[in-house]
Amino acid sequence: MNEDIYFVDSFTAKPFGGNPAGVVVLRGLRGDDWLQSIAKEIKLSETAFILEKEGINHLRWFTPLIEVSLCGHATLAAAHVMFTHILSTKRNEILFETKSGPILCFQKDGWIWMRFPKYNLKPLNFHDDVTAAIGSTPKEVYKTGDNILAIFDDPQTINQCTPDLERITLLGGQGVIISSISKEKGFDFISRYFAPNIGIPEDPVTGSSHSSLAPYWAERLGKPELIAKQVSARGGILKTNVLEQAVEIGGQASLVIAGKIIG
Repeated sequence: MNEDIYFVDSFTAKPFGGNPAGVVVLRGLRGDDWLQSIAKEIKLSETAFILEKEGINHLRWFTPLIEVSLCGHATLAAAHVMFTHILSTKRNEILFETKSGPILCFQKDGWIWMRFPKYNLKPLNFHDDVTAAIGSTPKEVYKTGDNILAIFDDPQTINQCTPDLERITLLGGQGVIISSISKEKGFDFISRYFAPNIGIPEDPVTGSSHSSLAPYWAERLGKPELIAKQVSARGGILKTNVLEQAVEIGGQASLVIAGKIIG
């Protein structure tokens, strides 16, 4: 079977920005070893695999090293491919079945929105370990999902951070999110994400981290709708809307490459 493959830049309106993801639209069931081999071959932070079976769109995500339970930018990329290249009729909504449960994606005003789980934050007390890994002392540290969230006072700390990736691996879990309020006009908060444990030294733009970031900043700033910027080298822009039981994360996407997998 020759599978269709797409390279999509997520959380950007133009090519060569945001976070690139691979999207593979499967014609039939493939083994996990094959899926992992494709993700390793592509070498992007995430590759999404879509399999339509009995009217249900199943979605899985693989880094070059492992399968993960949730990925934002690859979900955005998958929805973009489905809306613009796969679906035979014009639709504004699509539901993906995933390891993290059903994820609804919908289009609105030129943006694709994803309804993600809302993560709780559990305060942690090992600031010294995080300080050693990040190189600066956080104001607050939380355990959230599979990650650690470190909050800082100064946006400059986020922009200039050069983490010790080996120390980050010792913290356990998937990775470390660092964040502060934004001083740039038009944005509420900024962040970066480091996940060497799953083969991602720094993720350019991370949708899933905003399942934790959006609830924190919505409560702190006193408003449910926020505009965020991930300040990696490529960078990306996200909109978030915090609901009672979920977080809606919005982004734009741009197709860069389309082709076929032979083998």
